[in-house]
Amino acid sequence: MPSIEDRLSQLKSVVQNMSENQSSTSFNHEFSNCERDPIHTPGCIQPHGILLVLQEPEFKILQVSENIIDMVGISAQELINRSLSAILPRVQVEFLQRMLQDRSDLSAVNPMQFSFQSGDRQLNYTGIFHRSDNFLILELERPISPQLFEFLDIYRSVKNSIQAIQSAQSFSSLCQTVTQEIRRITDFDRVMLYQFHSSGYGTVVSEEKLPSLVSYSGLRFPSTDVPESSKELYLKNCLRTIPDRRYQSIPIIPTNNPVTHEPIDLTYCTLRSVAPLHLEYLANMGVMASMSISIVKDRQLWGLIACHHTAPKFIPYELREACEVIAQFVALKLIEQE
Repeated sequence: MPSIEDRLSQLKSVVQNMSENQSSTSFNHEFSNCERDPIHTPGCIQPHGILLVLQEPEFKILQVSENIIDMVGISAQELINRSLSAILPRVQVEFLQRMLQDRSDLSAVNPMQFSFQSGDRQLNYTGIFHRSDNFLILELERPISPQLFEFLDIYRSVKNSIQAIQSAQSFSSLCQTVTQEIRRITDFDRVMLYQFHSSGYGTVVSEEKLPSLVSYSGLRFPSTDVPESSKELYLKNCLRTIPDRRYQSIPIIPTNNPVTHEPIDLTYCTLRSVAPLHLEYLANMGVMASMSISIVKDRQLWGLIACHHTAPKFIPYELREACEVIAQFVALKLIEQE
């Protein structure tokens, strides 16, 4: 069986050939199908969390991911049209209603910690709120061990990263510092800074990686490498994570929202399931987990910070937010340099 490095080397040759000749009929057909995929309304999520679609102000459960039964022992079908108080203490639901009432920006309340009683077990989850199609969406993720956060000290890490980026005196040193700092605080096997050009293609302008991995630095990828539909999502939701590409997607029950009769828009969901074609793409690269962070400059998608890992890897909400702050600062630094 070929090693990961052999497969990466083969992929490198394939990508270079694609860059030189983008007229392949099968290649264009495959990516045109990807363009048509409703990637913002997949009707399912990744299994490392639970999703609920709520109707305000009563917090009635309209849709819920099928794996809710693993958390509270009640099936998704039983919870439809019931209040959130069916799984949370009423006093906590009333507190949420007061906190979220007439609040358009939910970033100030995220994340929130929730505890659920399942039999004789107490389960702790990190809750993330946002709105979609005029409905309230609650995503629940199992939090990482608090001991790791004490060791990591996110605030100090972000502060040090921003200082290092601020000190960069050239475009090349800025790019290299970005990948160094993101890899330092996330510990991914590979971190790349990927820049989009006006003609559509993308270039890996800097990279930090394990010494054993084949380098992608300087590689030019065709415009079809990141479809336009994906670029639109990257512009709206600046961070996407896939903890384990081998996951089995979890359906949302019911598939169509009972009010709109359409699948719920998951554009801003961190748990959103991704296109099978992208998972196949990661498999061909020998990547098991990934995280992408958008760099938005002058309201345009300038590029991505692409993180790859050869084993499953979960990045908690707080650390993802730290990476997003760094990406926002990088965009300001690019404007300053320009």
